[in-house]
Amino acid sequence: MPRVPQGAETEPLNELTVGDTRYRVVRADEFARTGQGCLEPPRATDVDSEGWDLLPRTPSTTKGFVVDHAAAVGLAEGLDRMGPVPVSYTSDRFPPGVLADSHRALRTHPGLVLLPVVFRVMEHKEKSWSMAAGQHPTPQDARRSLVHYLKTYLPMTGEVDERDAAVYARAADSFMRRVRPNELKVRGRCFEIARIERMMRIGPAGPEGPRRSDVDDQGPTRIHPTVDEWGNVDYSE
Repeated sequence: MPRVPQGAETEPLNELTVGDTRYRVVRADEFARTGQGCLEPPRATDVDSEGWDLLPRTPSTTKGFVVDHAAAVGLAEGLDRMGPVPVSYTSDRFPPGVLADSHRALRTHPGLVLLPVVFRVMEHKEKSWSMAAGQHPTPQDARRSLVHYLKTYLPMTGEVDERDAAVYARAADSFMRRVRPNELKVRGRCFEIARIERMMRIGPAGPEGPRRSDVDDQGPTRIHPTVDEWGNVDYSE
């Protein structure tokens, strides 16, 4: 069993070596392309899966991916990679610390790797979008999660009454009868299956780690509970 480094329970730990294996917490940005008032949907060339059964799930396309910004790539991927290289956050809606860290990363981590794309269920709200589900390896996996959200999750949480639950269920059934659907409107809500690209910046020491301005709501967790002299475990800490 690996030994827990000193301070790991009280301070953020972004790097750990166990035997010959080195583990690091690294940073990756997500972005989506927009046009005509919507996010980019899945492309015809994106690998997709079949069926509506939630199980078994499609394996992650990120597992086994080698992060190497110097590796040879095709022309299309090379052009896609060059686009975000000089890009940093510029909107005044970001705090000054976020803008400064983003601009600094252009110097400290000038290399860039594009990770395999993922797909999300996004809800369109006026001029913005919110994430309605996690990352999925194929568009169909995202579509399945939307159906699960409408037919199972909403009624289970009590967010909708019985009448609205029936409306959402019928909308989900209609959605499932379509061929490769990427948009669903129901009860004034608009859901989109969006294509999400991911990028990781690379510097001399490897992938970029967490930035000082990154929000981290969950602090270090105690691994070893406190035990008094009589052997009683204190779970309150």
